[in-house]
Amino acid sequence: MYPGDVSPGATAGGMLEVMTLAQNGQEIEAIKRYRELTGLGLKESKDAVDAMLAGQPVVSVSTNMGGSSNQPMVIVNGKQATRVAGVAGTSISCGVIALIAIILAATVIPIFFAFVQGGGPLAPFWNQINPASKTDIELRFGEGGISAGQFDDPRTVAADQDGNIYVGDYSSGRLQSFSPEGEFRWLVNLGKDNYVQSLDIDRSGTLLVVARGLLRRFDTANGQELEPFPNPQGYDFEDVSVAPDGRIAAIADSEDIVVFNPSYQPLMTIPEAVSSVSGDSELDSDIDIDGLGNLYVLGHFNNSVFKYSPEGRFTNRFASEGEEQGQLNAPGDLAIDGQGRVFISDFNGVQVFDSSGRFLDQFDLSGYVFGLNFDLQDRLYTVSNEPQVMRLALKK
Repeated sequence: MYPGDVSPGATAGGMLEVMTLAQNGQEIEAIKRYRELTGLGLKESKDAVDAMLAGQPVVSVSTNMGGSSNQPMVIVNGKQATRVAGVAGTSISCGVIALIAIILAATVIPIFFAFVQGGGPLAPFWNQINPASKTDIELRFGEGGISAGQFDDPRTVAADQDGNIYVGDYSSGRLQSFSPEGEFRWLVNLGKDNYVQSLDIDRSGTLLVVARGLLRRFDTANGQELEPFPNPQGYDFEDVSVAPDGRIAAIADSEDIVVFNPSYQPLMTIPEAVSSVSGDSELDSDIDIDGLGNLYVLGHFNNSVFKYSPEGRFTNRFASEGEEQGQLNAPGDLAIDGQGRVFISDFNGVQVFDSSGRFLDQFDLSGYVFGLNFDLQDRLYTVSNEPQVMRLALKK
């Protein structure tokens, strides 16, 4: 798509710019740019841009056999436009190269970005090699199945102080452990319909598991179940999170907050932590607690985060339902890092907020991320429907 002897400015990128302007309804700007690139007249440039929009052949080059100048003839939609040029052969070569470049740019580039953005299949790989990526993927493993080391419905993840990883399959009730390198360690089958809802590690090194409303305890070395978590109040647990100081925060009965000390003694209860603020009922909540003791509750049906002080006083609500940055679309989980930043997964990837609820950033991961959890080294663990587990080091 290169008429006559084209100046150095008439690159494939220039022609792609013309095509983009025309397709975006800026036809006058496209014609002006085409004239700058080719030196053709107004009418010939308009015909060329119209041909681009119609998907017709734009330019071919022939020799003016009737003249002594041997100048190339530019054919635009069957009409001739003469332009003083250099060697016709050079013009033809440039035209072929430019046309190929435009075709490649118009097809390959959109496909590439579709694969590396928005949770595309190459997003994790692109995050790994892209110097502008927000995360370094240190570890990635997982495949579908019901054998040891495979996942059939992974939704929860946790890691202990030694870097060992724990994953819960929701519907099949399987618990599995892996080494810091992702090698299989052990498997415990709690039984179908036990619904593994949440995992975390307490400061004694015990694996806490919420399954079918019960908060259970397991030895991280071999998966052996230990004495039950004391529950004289008969709470129906749904989520659990362990604070850096060892306190344990849990969601019970859909949206009540219950906080325990490291010895499992109840310290505080906040009933209806979501609906008492929003006025809307809430049937599914997740919780995390930061290093200062602030409590963050993600209300899935309210598409918002509700923040409470260490004393149990409501202090803030942020996020809302929607597709824009800072809004949530089917949220999956939340986790708090060592800087007090709030990470929330949803259909659009993982969004990051500061402790006051101000949107900071967003990054894409492969698949829908069900579970998020930080270890003591501030590395982020995720589990998705790929099914896949990732360990990420966040770039500052």
